[in-house]
Amino acid sequence: MLTHLDSLIEFDYSIAESFIDSIHNASFYKDSLSFQHHLHYKAAKMYANAGIYNEATKYYDQAIQYAKEAKETNQQIKYLLAFSHAELNQGKLDMAIEKGFKASELALQIKDSVWLARAYNNIAESYRYHDQLDFAFDYNQKALAIAIHLNNHDLIGMTYNNMAAILGEQGKNQTAIDTLNNGLKLMNDDNNFAKAKFNSNLGFCYRNMGLFEEAMRHHKIALSYKRKAKMHSTLGYTFGAIGRAFQGLRMNDSAVFYTLKEYDHAKKYKDPYQLKDATVHVSHAYYDLGDFKRSVDYLVENIELEDSLSNVEIKQKSLLYQRKYDLSKKESEIERLKIEKDLEVSEKKYLSIGLFSSLMVLALIAIIFQLRSKKRAQSKKILEMQLASVKQENEQNKLALSNYTKELMLKNQRLMSLDQEVEAKEAELTEMRNSKAEELDQLSEMKLLTVQDWVKFKTLFEKIYPQFFDRLNTAKISFTKGEKRLMALMKLQMENFEIADTLGISSESVAKSKFRLKKKLNEIDSTSLEDFVHHS
Repeated sequence: MLTHLDSLIEFDYSIAESFIDSIHNASFYKDSLSFQHHLHYKAAKMYANAGIYNEATKYYDQAIQYAKEAKETNQQIKYLLAFSHAELNQGKLDMAIEKGFKASELALQIKDSVWLARAYNNIAESYRYHDQLDFAFDYNQKALAIAIHLNNHDLIGMTYNNMAAILGEQGKNQTAIDTLNNGLKLMNDDNNFAKAKFNSNLGFCYRNMGLFEEAMRHHKIALSYKRKAKMHSTLGYTFGAIGRAFQGLRMNDSAVFYTLKEYDHAKKYKDPYQLKDATVHVSHAYYDLGDFKRSVDYLVENIELEDSLSNVEIKQKSLLYQRKYDLSKKESEIERLKIEKDLEVSEKKYLSIGLFSSLMVLALIAIIFQLRSKKRAQSKKILEMQLASVKQENEQNKLALSNYTKELMLKNQRLMSLDQEVEAKEAELTEMRNSKAEELDQLSEMKLLTVQDWVKFKTLFEKIYPQFFDRLNTAKISFTKGEKRLMALMKLQMENFEIADTLGISSESVAKSKFRLKKKLNEIDSTSLEDFVHHS
């Protein structure tokens, strides 16, 4: 039956859903937890591949719960990692990381090294999407150490793929390509999912290096493997990558064709983040084609999507702050109840002391009356001393209680003050980040065609990277003005065609300038151009 379901999923989702409903009603289904979680996982994968993430989330949750009830922890880990990947495709990076860590905890509990390595790879990939590359690299190294110890070629290859993706984002493209090719040799022939990812990353690296024909070849191979692996919801990204490779080759009609396929695919699967990227890619393709009206139309749609997604993110942040506020109120209430309890205990303590003191006084009085005939004068003096001592002790206890209450009040005031300072610092940090983002956007949009343009660009650039030009001026190498401009635009992580557009020259001229600059740098220092710019 499950084989039948696989074939249905491949061809017709509505029929597959009806098939699932019929099995839901079957009596034998209700008595088998293993069958339940397996079927729900199949349904979740079906919806995720179709880009219907709301339904996928529901089925993933149910599959994980059934696997937990069946005490099949390895299946629970498998479903958590698949769920994490679906969260990643939706841009829910925090949720993806959370599920990856949950899977790693379960793998440690059952001491399953293979699943632990896969969980670490998943966490690393989520961190990479988060642009936290140091954390990503750390978890890739953990996964690689386990995979090498197990001599598991499939795991080693997957880890190499993730590490190469990080290297590519750091600008170390040739190192990334070598790593990917070494990892690809280790993959099993039937691992279409992994081969799709390997070739996508190879295409990304070649495109960064300006080798667009090689990039396109690998993206088309990736497209073929994605179809074999039924990765339907991710095909749009590959269409867009092929379109941008055609754009690099100045084959503008083909660039428009493939970026429009990316756009249609994003609309089909109702993925707002992919649609936002697609509108930019189509706009650039039409611009290069000379169709400025359509280019502007897609650019306007992109701006509207940006605003819409910003509103969603603002609502999510509002909910987060509301949860923080509710938690703060709850903590304050707990602290207040604790203070009241401490005060009540203190009052009982002092009441006991007073009662004990009174009993002592009565005992002393009884003794005095018994001995009054013999030592009246002495007993009277002793009684007065005892009464004074009790009074003094009571006063001290009252003072101690008052001071303790004041200390608690001051502590609450200090805590409230610290909360206000933290909120102010968070707001200030957010404002600084927004300001920097706006300045980077301004830099990316500027055209450096005149001396005045360069002066304005340099002034704004030095606000964000204040020591950049000073380091270039004090380097062992004497750089020309043109070389300094090129490295400043590389610092902004612009691609060749974007640099060319900014400087009003061709992409080929940019590539040649980079080649000359690398050669000049290699005569003095073995550091790569990308590393030199990154650390300047």
